[in-house]
Amino acid sequence: MVIGLGSGQASAMAIKYLGHQIRAGAFKHILGIPTSVVSASEAAKAGIPLGELGNSSQIDFAFDDVDIIEERTLISVIGCQRLQGEESIIQEKLVLSMADQIVFMVTENQYKRGLEGSIPVVIESLNWLETAEEIDDLFLGDAELKSKGELNPIKGRKKWSNSRRNRSTTSEILFV
Repeated sequence: MVIGLGSGQASAMAIKYLGHQIRAGAFKHILGIPTSVVSASEAAKAGIPLGELGNSSQIDFAFDDVDIIEERTLISVIGCQRLQGEESIIQEKLVLSMADQIVFMVTENQYKRGLEGSIPVVIESLNWLETAEEIDDLFLGDAELKSKGELNPIKGRKKWSNSRRNRSTTSEILFV
């Protein structure tokens, strides 16, 4: 069985438990696909055999911590927590999208009436402007878009930003 290993406190506990069960002989033929450098490290310490995303065409089951979940719609946001390794949100999205079954782990304080604060966004570099405009339209012109790093999407050295005061923000736009 191929299992996507999430990131966060609850996922860390699940990884430790899974490792304990493997050592006890309760599970055999388990391969873990980590969603981050942190979950890979935790899985290695727990004794879970690790694979890479490309080595498996199918992920049977994945679990991950949710940062925010909207009460009414159950729309979930991942990737708000800063993890070691900037590739984490991209890896998380890929692992979760390839899983046959997904379990999101949440605590009561993660339920919100509406999505608020900074929300991470991943944009393909070829369509960055169109996607940025769509995000801005979703928030009726109230989105504040910022790129991360020194290179902007069109390979300039100046940081790209569409800043407006007192607006919702997307804090992590990664151009891939």
